[in-house]
This record gives sequence, structure tokens and C-alpha cells, in this order.
Amino acid sequence: EKAPFDNVDFRRAIDAAVDKNAVVQVALNGQGSVSDSMLPECFPGVVTDGAPTYDPEKAKEYLAASGLSPADCTFSIICSDDTKLRAGQVIQSSLKENLGIDVTLEVITRLPSADTPPATYWLTAWAFTTPNPSTVPTRPV
Repeated sequence: EKAPFDNVDFRRAIDAAVDKNAVVQVALNGQGSVSDSMLPECFPGVVTDGAPTYDPEKAKEYLAASGLSPADCTFSIICSDDTKLRAGQVIQSSLKENLGIDVTLEVITRLPSADTPPATYWLTAWAFTTPNPSTVPTRPV
């Protein structure tokens, strides 16, 4: 709902421009894997067919289709710890190198408050807490 993220081609450009394997290597010291879904591939019903892949040339095509210039697409990423900062640095580098988009990284060491500067993008963690994959819904309820 907020420009430039309200533009589907811009969002696709961002997705294709970020080297997610590099994020895993740098931020997680290689101790992880790229997920093309909200759930890991080990869960029943997860489909990754047609998932976006790292493709800088396709990212440039998407950005051109968005009608936006890189100067119109600057944004900030808030990073709340060292791991997220390293991930943010990879994202920042990928977007600059592949699309010419400038991204600023802001580090916060406390919970956000009314004084926290507004940001377009927050790097955060999400964990699924169900210990048994058989209890995860595999279709909309």
C-alpha cells in the first residue's frame, strides 16, 4: 500500500535481485537453507513450483516493467541484531549491484517505540512452533 512496494513488478524485482543463498552464507554462516515457501519443504503439501529464484537479469526486467527508476525506490531496513544486520548488508549489496537501488540499514538494540524512526522494511525472524508436521494445516481452513 506504500510506494514503491505497492507496485507488483517492483516487488518481483526485489525478490529476483536478492541472492538468498548469500544471505544464508553470510548471515547464518551457512547453517540454513533457502526456503521458497512460508513453511520448510519437509512439511506435507508445500509447493515450490514456480517459486522466484535469484535472477539479476529478470530483476532488471521487472524493474523496467514497474516504470520506476532506482532513485524512486530507496528505502530503509531496520535490523535488530547482528544476524539481521549481516542479512541486511547482503540485501543492500544485492539491490545496489543488481538494480542500482540504495538501501539504508538502521540498527536498533531495543524494542520499537514511538521514537523509533519509521522504516519501510523490518528484518525479523519467524518460527513455526508446532513440533509435529502432521498437525500443520496443508490447505486453507
